[in-house]
Amino acid sequence: MPPGRPKGYPASSSPLLDLSRISSLNSAAKRRLILALRKLPTAPRAIVFDYGRPTPQLFATEVLGWKPTERALHHGYKLPWTPDQQVIMDSVIAHRYTAVTAGIAVGKTRLAALISIWWLYSHVNAKVVTTAPTWTQVKTLLWSAIHGTLAASESPLPGIRNAMELKLAAEWYMIGITTKAGAGDLHATNLAGHHSPHELIVLDEATGISEQNWNALEGLAVRPGDRILALGNPTDVGSHFHEICSRSTWHVIQVDCRNHPNVLHNDPDIIPGAVTTEWIQDRLADYETESSPLFQAKVAGQWPSQSADALINLSWIATAQRGWVAWEERKKAPDPELALPRLRKVAGLDVAGMGEDLTVLSFLEGDQWTIPIVLGRPAWHVGRDVMQAVALVCSAQRELGFEAIAIDDTGLGQGCTARLRQMVSVGELQLHVIPVNFAQAAQDKSADGKDRFSDVKDQLWWNLREALRLGQILLPPDHVLAALGLPKGHNLIAQLTTPFYGQDGSGRVQVYDKRRSYAISDPELRERVQRLPTRSPDLAHSLMLALHARGRLRREEAPEEKLTPLRLRELKWKEFIEKLHKPPAQAGWRSGMFKLGRGMRGGA
Repeated sequence: MPPGRPKGYPASSSPLLDLSRISSLNSAAKRRLILALRKLPTAPRAIVFDYGRPTPQLFATEVLGWKPTERALHHGYKLPWTPDQQVIMDSVIAHRYTAVTAGIAVGKTRLAALISIWWLYSHVNAKVVTTAPTWTQVKTLLWSAIHGTLAASESPLPGIRNAMELKLAAEWYMIGITTKAGAGDLHATNLAGHHSPHELIVLDEATGISEQNWNALEGLAVRPGDRILALGNPTDVGSHFHEICSRSTWHVIQVDCRNHPNVLHNDPDIIPGAVTTEWIQDRLADYETESSPLFQAKVAGQWPSQSADALINLSWIATAQRGWVAWEERKKAPDPELALPRLRKVAGLDVAGMGEDLTVLSFLEGDQWTIPIVLGRPAWHVGRDVMQAVALVCSAQRELGFEAIAIDDTGLGQGCTARLRQMVSVGELQLHVIPVNFAQAAQDKSADGKDRFSDVKDQLWWNLREALRLGQILLPPDHVLAALGLPKGHNLIAQLTTPFYGQDGSGRVQVYDKRRSYAISDPELRERVQRLPTRSPDLAHSLMLALHARGRLRREEAPEEKLTPLRLRELKWKEFIEKLHKPPAQAGWRSGMFKLGRGMRGGA
């Protein structure tokens, strides 16, 4: 068997060249051989790398010239990849189906780029199909890594290359596609029935790929020697990727950020740009506990577990974030029928109470959310100064033009409400100010006339839960939220997924947080509540309040029964949103989304 040929691989299928001994050549001989082959037509030149089907590891070192950093060598790592990456490469060789659930910044995209390039140049007439949920993800993530790897290659690699295609011959190529269909785009259903002798399917950000597109892509890999590699952050237990990972036919690999060499040795220079100890510490500060579903998914690389009584499911949030990305893309080519003449703009203000609490303003436009931004800056401040909160509202209202604001009128919020109403009364401000006392009795009743919730705050929490469950709210993805520059420990998604709910002694819904533990008589329940994060969910509260403000405007000014032109367009918009969350049965559905709110232009 030629050097570098893994067990189980057949002999080279090249009818033109037998270069199985290339790995034994010295560097000068290799260079002379490559220069000579560059004079040949494209397809034969590519066969230079079909030398007995090298492993991805051999290809990385012998062809691409990958070398470990000095810091890696210092810590005893003699190879330019991590042990987890080694396992993934071995799995692609040995297993037909490989699924990788990984934390953030562990090098999965760079590795996927290596495996894609290796497969293309090590298999005659190969076809490599790379995909992700959105066009932007395909272009800026995986294919950016592919282009970077090719540009840095020690050996010149042949082929005709553009933004998302690398072609060696008519039926010998690598291509990037989306899992959505649209004018001018290649997508999964277009490729059905197109097979090659050597097929590799790479699914990046696999959590966001629908079942229909999974089925279409799996249909391409029909031969025993074909391979599928799926990689993603395991955030959504309702995704098809989660179901795939439970199948015995798939070899599943979990990659924990805490096992990365940079973290094990507390040295960020072992593999520059990868995860660091500081990043993990920041995430722990955000989520407060390693049992947080966010910590499990984004750090440990494992599917998150949430109790049956969790108020908000992480999978709902994952859906809302995918919707935000799709809406952002759709806004680039808006549908005139969905263009509303006037979107209702509202806001919610949670006023800082104590300790590390923030005063936070959230802005809501139409049925979509955006975290508050004023001229590209987050609308928040630290401290308990009422006049600062008033100034924050006035500045944001001038910039964003919201017509109503709901304010937490408990404690210091009363002073803010009073001052804003005074400004409205003398004509200094045009704004509908809605005070909300979280401690008051809820107004919502059941069919038999009984109270459904313990107090107003529980009712607003539940309204937010239902809006997320029904797909009525879109949330910015993590990288957009991170760009806001909020202090450590103030993470929207963590705040949304932490609370759980139950019933009080009267059968009313009660949402539990640590500040309520004093009123709980059940010792087991009290102990559980005391383990919850101590920080106030100020970001979540501001969203709850904005949603409440929107509901008040509708009830007071535009009853549901009155089908005004604006209401008819809102219903058309709602129908469109529902289609986004429930794609049609045929594969190749293309989603797309409008950008949420004017304020996102500065930080997105």
